[in-house]
Amino acid sequence: MERVGAARDLVLGYIHALNAIDDAMRVAIPSLERLADVLGLIRSRRISRRGQVGAYSYAVHGAGCRFVCDNGTEVDVDFAADGSEVFDLWRLRWYGLSLPEPRDVTDQDLRAAARSLQPLLAEVRPGWFSVATDITCAGCTTPERCPRPQWLCGPLRPAGAATQLKGVMSESLKVSKLDSPSS
Repeated sequence: MERVGAARDLVLGYIHALNAIDDAMRVAIPSLERLADVLGLIRSRRISRRGQVGAYSYAVHGAGCRFVCDNGTEVDVDFAADGSEVFDLWRLRWYGLSLPEPRDVTDQDLRAAARSLQPLLAEVRPGWFSVATDITCAGCTTPERCPRPQWLCGPLRPAGAATQLKGVMSESLKVSKLDSPSS
């Protein structure tokens, strides 16, 4: 059980790191509505396939992008046809190994951890996950258009979801300090 707890912390850290990247990209490119839009910007030659945005370097590949923080932490993400951010066990594991204090977690523990975070995460196909978009928060006036992982914004609606994820949110706030570019 302790191993799955460590894997769960790693998954939450990945999500926080992805959120920090999203924030940095939006500051650098105000027209960016969602992270997946970098693919269109590259196709239209408005940005290059590789570059630097704030504390992150990025390299676009196929259906996704790999971001590397100044501290060496790597976050690789793919984009689904609908623009949602998706990641698999390999990406989670690679993220863990790239942390300043590397964490080597087995695929089995990562899978169990990611599945334990439902409904926060949705398994979009076997072994591939996305942050669920059907959980709304009190901070969003238009949750269907909220570009952020909505459970990060504030108290959740409905109350049942808030109760269910209360522990996840407090746990994830501890992890965010570990994975932020300023730490």
